[in-house]
Amino acid sequence: MYAVPGGLIGVGMKVDPFITRSDSLVGQIIGHPENMPDVLSEIDVGYFLLKRLLGVKKSKEQNEDTKQNKVSSLKVDELLMINVGSQSLAGKIKSVKKDVVRIEFTKPVCANIGDKIAMSRRVDNNFRLIGWGEIKKCHK
Repeated sequence: MYAVPGGLIGVGMKVDPFITRSDSLVGQIIGHPENMPDVLSEIDVGYFLLKRLLGVKKSKEQNEDTKQNKVSSLKVDELLMINVGSQSLAGKIKSVKKDVVRIEFTKPVCANIGDKIAMSRRVDNNFRLIGWGEIKKCHK
């Protein structure tokens, strides 16, 4: 038996059930201490934004070119939902350049340079995918 990256596995651990209640370990990483990814609180990401929001219904009055369905550019101090691996966490945009954005996380995350992320923005009380990116530089 073996595990591959991106696969879902269960590990038999002798820990107090209190730690694992309510899926509190979802998104956590287990491994050998010398082979673990770095713990990061800030990253630089090469990003790509979608042209339109997915899953947003248009009303009859709206045509295809409405600004409501278009994804606007990223703004400094904007809060996004960031998915890194199986971890979902909030991230605040610290700076935006043409194709690189610096994101500061609200809590630390384990990740490597080259890992892919998904970026979502709150639209009508729901998070909608607005783009994706690849980690270019890590800040601890």
